[in-house]
Amino acid sequence: MNLMTFYSFKGGVGRPVALVNVATALAQASRKVLIVDFDLEAPGLQTFDELKPKKPCKGVVEFVSDYIVTGRTPEVRDYVYETDGVAANGGHPLVMPAGSGDCNYRKQLSRIHWQKLYAEQDGYLMIEDLKAQGRFVQSRLCISRFADWTHRCRRHLYSTTA
Repeated sequence: MNLMTFYSFKGGVGRPVALVNVATALAQASRKVLIVDFDLEAPGLQTFDELKPKKPCKGVVEFVSDYIVTGRTPEVRDYVYETDGVAANGGHPLVMPAGSGDCNYRKQLSRIHWQKLYAEQDGYLMIEDLKAQGRFVQSRLCISRFADWTHRCRRHLYSTTA
């Protein structure tokens, strides 16, 4: 498994475009691709026509929230959707959005205590399980008050940096 993380110190530098282009190239090469939008405050992958879901889909925020409630890593397949073929050969990357974007999204996000997740709730194991099922993670280096702990999650996810 190869895991790549795309990040930058600031916005507006084309990180999502680079991620989508690399993901498409790998899908064209018949590679399995999972794109995870870990930019929780300003998610943007769903703005790409090729990555728009047919219906709202739970994502990272719901995945982490469900882990916290149950103490077990949820099945990733329940938090992803398949894109329409973006590759010439019909490759279909999977996308885990930041979240469903409904009225509960911000409330759920604010209830995630990243320090407690790692210190008391084995968040490390949740991220390891996510890594075992993933290929790409879209992230942002600093997310306001969540910065220290979401940064730890992303650092934990990195194995290749683009």
